[in-house]
Amino acid sequence: MMYLLILISEFSINSYGASFDCSRATTKIEKSICLNNKLSKLDDDHSESFSKLKNKLEKSEFQILLREQRKWIRERNELCKNSSRADSCLIYAYENRLNTLAVFSKNILPSLSDLEAVCSGSAKINPINNELFDVNNDGIDEVAETCVGGTMNVPCVNFKTQNGDEVYLKTVGFEWKTYWTFSSSYFEYNGNVYNLQGTEKGPSHIRYATPDNNSYVVCEFENIESEKFSPTNESKTSADICNLAGENKLQYIVLKDKPVITREQVRESGRYETGILRQGYLDINNDGNKELIAQVEYASGAGRGCDFLYYDELNIESGTFENDKGQTPLLKMQGVNLDSRHPNCGGMNNRIFEYSGKVYYEINTSREHRISILVNDEAKDVCNVKRSIEKNVKYMGPPNK
Repeated sequence: MMYLLILISEFSINSYGASFDCSRATTKIEKSICLNNKLSKLDDDHSESFSKLKNKLEKSEFQILLREQRKWIRERNELCKNSSRADSCLIYAYENRLNTLAVFSKNILPSLSDLEAVCSGSAKINPINNELFDVNNDGIDEVAETCVGGTMNVPCVNFKTQNGDEVYLKTVGFEWKTYWTFSSSYFEYNGNVYNLQGTEKGPSHIRYATPDNNSYVVCEFENIESEKFSPTNESKTSADICNLAGENKLQYIVLKDKPVITREQVRESGRYETGILRQGYLDINNDGNKELIAQVEYASGAGRGCDFLYYDELNIESGTFENDKGQTPLLKMQGVNLDSRHPNCGGMNNRIFEYSGKVYYEINTSREHRISILVNDEAKDVCNVKRSIEKNVKYMGPPNK
């Protein structure tokens, strides 16, 4: 049986494909392929596809393909070696890779060297800011019309021919909801037009549209985030708190009492799509008196969805929040705006903790991360957090998601 041992040696590029003697299989991956007929067939198909594509490429282009193949093998092995469903994992990986190789073989995308330059960021791209450009790379400029979509008013672009006919770009190998993106921009490199999609944390993926209006993902990114906590003042307490936060050693407070206010009562107070998770007594503003505090969850399915975790003061006698309206110091410190459609978004990691007898707040959202304290209704930041994003190319070539 054939087995694509593109266990490509780091020292030789000539071992890109080989027959595999299953009697010598040792790893879980090798044994899975040998024992599963469908996997064996997929591996044979894979070996054949890779060999045919190799024969079409110049040496420099093949070197790029080889690097991507090695990356795919490492990721396949890492993903599937400890999987409880190794066969399914491998089948999924092979089918995706076969799809990628098939698209590469059609010669409908830019060269591998161009894709590598674009994906790696080494290409000197030309951003497109005008309303007339060749979005589908057919040699004829289309008209771009900006728009907003959905309840989240996400920026988008619609295209028409210069005669006014709509141009619909069909996604191939993925659906629009595969990637939840917040930004879109177009650029040109080496005579071809590309579309960069991004999230709040950085670039998500790059698309390329062919003359038949098919849109392919040509590279996907992963954004590795790191954070550095810095005290806002020179006190030892601030420095200690920032150090503990940076080492993930803070002891967070867990409110344990069941809520006495129902979701319907919360709604009647004017807070929609909101519920109370837990409650408890805390000296929330560090004035020596404990207040009844609720852990409140806002969760909306509108648009891409929006959720936010925050804390607010309750009033048992009135059966609702202590302050139904307006921006209290506690809410303002947490970035909660009750007058907005969404009080805030992307903050399910907001937490409270106690240090040296004082209660602190860690506000951790997609937009910001900081630690603050409320003293006699005055909010003070204790730690600021600087976020940095390292962009890595997850893979190059169309997926099949």
